[in-house]
Amino acid sequence: MNLNVIRNKNFILVFLGKVVSEFGTYLQSFALSLYVLDKTGSAALFSTVIVVSMIPRIILMPFAGVLSDRFSRKKMIVNMDILSGLFVLTMSGIFLINNDLSLAMIYIIVIVLNTINVFFSPSMNSIMPDIVEKDKLADANSFMEMGGAIIALTAPIVAGVLFSSFGILPIMIVNSISFLLSAASESFIKIKKESIVSKEDHEGFMESFKAGLSYLKSMPEFIILIAVTVIANFALGPIFSVALPIVVLKDFGLSEATYGLIASLMTIGMFIGPLFAAGIIKRFHYSRLVSSILSIGGIICLLIALSCVKGIFPNIRYNTIIMVVLINILMITVIWVNLSITTARQKIVPGHLQGRVVSVVGMFAMIAMPLGQLLMGFLLDNGKSYIIIGLFAIVVFVSGLFAKIGFSKLARSGKMDITLGVEKAINEEAAEIETI
Repeated sequence: MNLNVIRNKNFILVFLGKVVSEFGTYLQSFALSLYVLDKTGSAALFSTVIVVSMIPRIILMPFAGVLSDRFSRKKMIVNMDILSGLFVLTMSGIFLINNDLSLAMIYIIVIVLNTINVFFSPSMNSIMPDIVEKDKLADANSFMEMGGAIIALTAPIVAGVLFSSFGILPIMIVNSISFLLSAASESFIKIKKESIVSKEDHEGFMESFKAGLSYLKSMPEFIILIAVTVIANFALGPIFSVALPIVVLKDFGLSEATYGLIASLMTIGMFIGPLFAAGIIKRFHYSRLVSSILSIGGIICLLIALSCVKGIFPNIRYNTIIMVVLINILMITVIWVNLSITTARQKIVPGHLQGRVVSVVGMFAMIAMPLGQLLMGFLLDNGKSYIIIGLFAIVVFVSGLFAKIGFSKLARSGKMDITLGVEKAINEEAAEIETI
């Protein structure tokens, strides 16, 4: 990873704003999961909270992408952070008065914050090509991913300790402050010219959304990516978001603070992955990374399922160590896939379509995850964790095979887009995909 990108003042302001905001958000999300499990003790109810948080993304993401391409992305991310900060501060006051958060209040918090985030994310993701040169996008995305890895490494420990010692209120207050500090940092961003749609070219929302959809239809590889992402999100997302907290807190019977430490250790791979991501992305076409790593990821998930079997090792300590190691390996490879797809999209898609493409792809990617989470929560309340995780792992493996077949056929047909700075010719790339 080339660190010259940190000399870009505007990139650093975006980076700092995002890191500060995400740290507070991670603290609160982690604490809310502990709060719900402590309050209900049900994997099914726990999964409904996660599912409810995704509903705004699925419904509103197309509109958010259109707005991102029409209005100043800088103003959008600053205003959304301010709105989030004020909302969480208000919820903190309500909690202080009632000294409790009902399940209904938790639903309201996650719905409102995720609704705001729906309008924040496309603007944040689309602003990168406006502030970073194309040849530095891979390095910039890797640097951003590393910042997220540092947050994921430290926030669970802090959240676990704070929640065990003081409850959820201090965490909510910290989150509200983090949003406001993020907005302050982002307000100093200077962009010469944003690649947004001019006012005279504004269309209706549906026309704008269809324009993004039509562009995707013209790119066969994006269609394959969407299909694979839907399958992978259905299976892979619930393993991390629903199954692992249940395994550690209920099956293994460990404390919230210990879970915070374990969750932090599980993110070491998120720190390691970005260090090598730029080189991997420049070396391999994203189609190869997606097909290979998803298949490997399915195998790793099967091994994770085995590590959840109590009694397979002399004590829970060995189960936990094996689980942490496997998850970190999985994290490294998934990061390479995500960053390669993000970089490809930023390079291929025209600037005035970035927001709409991000929102359309994101909408399809999110559709399957709530179904997987609800199914995971229900099955965990009625079956063995390791068996259920194993079944979901098989689905992840199948998604990799599907990608391999789809990209291989596309490469042989000569329709694969190779305008990403990849040095190899199309025939050589097709041959590589065939031999994966």
